[in-house]
Amino acid sequence: MKKLLVIALSLAVALFAASCEKPNEVFDKAASIAELTTQLTQMDALLNAAEIGTKQGQYTQEAYDKLSAAYDALEKVIADFQADKGSKDAFDKALKAAKDAIAAFTPNAEDLPFESKPAYLWSNSTFGYVDFGPVAEYVNFGEPEKAAAHTLQFTVEFWAYLPYWEDACWRMILGNMTEGGAVYPGGWCFNVYDNGKLRGVHNIVKEDKSHGWRESDFRVDGETDVRPIVANSWHHFAMVMNDKNATNLNDGQGYGMNCYLDGQKVCSLGFDADFAGYSSDNAGKGHTFIFARPVDQNGTPEDAAKTRDGQGHLPGSVKGLILYNKALTAADIADLYDGMSDYTDFESNVVIAWPLNATVEDSQNMKDATGKFTAKLCNEGEDFGFIEGTLKDGDRIVDRRN
Repeated sequence: MKKLLVIALSLAVALFAASCEKPNEVFDKAASIAELTTQLTQMDALLNAAEIGTKQGQYTQEAYDKLSAAYDALEKVIADFQADKGSKDAFDKALKAAKDAIAAFTPNAEDLPFESKPAYLWSNSTFGYVDFGPVAEYVNFGEPEKAAAHTLQFTVEFWAYLPYWEDACWRMILGNMTEGGAVYPGGWCFNVYDNGKLRGVHNIVKEDKSHGWRESDFRVDGETDVRPIVANSWHHFAMVMNDKNATNLNDGQGYGMNCYLDGQKVCSLGFDADFAGYSSDNAGKGHTFIFARPVDQNGTPEDAAKTRDGQGHLPGSVKGLILYNKALTAADIADLYDGMSDYTDFESNVVIAWPLNATVEDSQNMKDATGKFTAKLCNEGEDFGFIEGTLKDGDRIVDRRN
């Protein structure tokens, strides 16, 4: 009896379960593929039309990536169906996932706050450069026509990554030149020239309005060609101008122009007794560039992207550009190189401070750390601009000849 009772109960359960089942639904593979393909086409149109950015109406990179991933997943489902691997359950899930992804792909309702990311400024020497504009504070240090007092004092420091460069004259790393109709431009610069030399230069303007370039080559371990040493790695450069109350370097005070490489003074130069802080003819504005130099007399930027007589552009990267209205000491320069101090330790003497180590919201209106000055990237494009990430030694080896 117990066995018959068990059988009867099992049969009753089976009949009840069968009565609750829905009629089998017919799975139309062709219609399912067509429906999913319609969703795929819609995703493709959305992705192609989407503009990625932080402005209202644009799409975030995250939203774009999510829809792109949904597109790839749907493509795989369609391929499975075409290979007779599909099922009604798979179709339902894929259709829901596709519709949900499309519905979730919405543009920014308002402008999003800009998020800066670590990056490095890179130029491959195809006429991309930074223009800091014409600013009086970039060049007018001291008082004009004060040769007896020798009031000129300033320091410029920066880090540069320079791949191997071909021989050329006046390939600029960093340069400043006064403009405004001056008979002779004043200014200062760092450049490479003449078979692998690095050079610090200042244009002297004398009391009689004559002028002359005062320059000193960097020497590293007594070698003329520094390319095998500095190429494809970061190095710290500094130029200190200090001509207060002295006319040469023989007094042991280090007056004149002193250039430093990686925290060590590698060259120096005294000035003539009639050197003026700067000429009143040039008491206007100085135009500053990275990886370009103006080639016309007045220092204007119109020709900055041109090449003349080998005076081309240099590939590489620059960061940590600081200009001070003070002559820093050798110990100061060594501390800056070693990271024992930074520009904030001399905050009252900082004219400009450009980290140049992160992406910017507007490359045509970049503000320096002081908030006072503006720069822009010129000829920005695939070969020039900010690249997300960190540029490490050896990352961009171009050529390492001896």
